[in-house]
Amino acid sequence: MKRILFLLPALAALALVTCNSPGGAAGYSFPNQPLQGKIGGVSWTYVSGTADSTVFAGKLWMELYDVSYMGPGPFAPGAYFGAGSTVLFTISPVSVGLRPLAAGLGQQTVTLYDKPGTINYVCMEGAVEILTLDAVNGVMTGRMDAKFDANNYVSGNFTAAYR
Repeated sequence: MKRILFLLPALAALALVTCNSPGGAAGYSFPNQPLQGKIGGVSWTYVSGTADSTVFAGKLWMELYDVSYMGPGPFAPGAYFGAGSTVLFTISPVSVGLRPLAAGLGQQTVTLYDKPGTINYVCMEGAVEILTLDAVNGVMTGRMDAKFDANNYVSGNFTAAYR
């Protein structure tokens, strides 16, 4: 009987870890593809973006666009003029790692901004994972699976300019 009581907490812990693993019951998986999906019911594919750690202290401000930047560089004012819908989010603290999406104050979310409809779809289902932050070369990599509903979601890999 003592052995059974000892094993119950261990089995419960194992079940909890299994249910929260990527691609499991937590509700996200990271397909090996360029970041793409739908925003406002229209197909969207990531082309270029920025990861800026200078906007807010201790946070990484991400802007992912469906167009390439124009002008002298990706951080120049107006660099993404003419962009359509955009994927926006912040990461805090500025570090690599997995961040499941959830509702609530202080939780990680991803916003899908539908420019033609001027609507923000706040995704609270899925996850974002920052894989690398390379300040020397000014590049960061990551992947995400963010869902609002069947007409507003993105998933896949991305690389962005980083400072």
